[in-house]
Amino acid sequence: MLESATEWNPGRLFLRCPLWEKVELRCEYFIWADEVVDAGRDCGIQEQSEESKWRFAEESNWKVEEEMKKMLQTIDGINQELQNIRKWMQYVCLGISICILCLFIKTFNQ
Repeated sequence: MLESATEWNPGRLFLRCPLWEKVELRCEYFIWADEVVDAGRDCGIQEQSEESKWRFAEESNWKVEEEMKKMLQTIDGINQELQNIRKWMQYVCLGISICILCLFIKTFNQ
């Protein structure tokens, strides 16, 4: 959980994508912590202490972080598969190039 330092929301707590520093990986997940607490109240959660409210918000953020870790593992797997396909394609292109070169040489030798 982070604390806002902006002029418009000084000291307001919020949750955001844990990968926000990695532009190519981050998502747009962002929520004010007090909105999570309010959403919990709207879902029938009875009035709780401030500590319980923030614990609820942190647990919600933890769940999001766990899902993001799973997604990153999936992305890593996909990237590995793409690397394997690229290598395979390089071999295929090399083979085709050799075949074309052989045909070219055969044509000029006749």
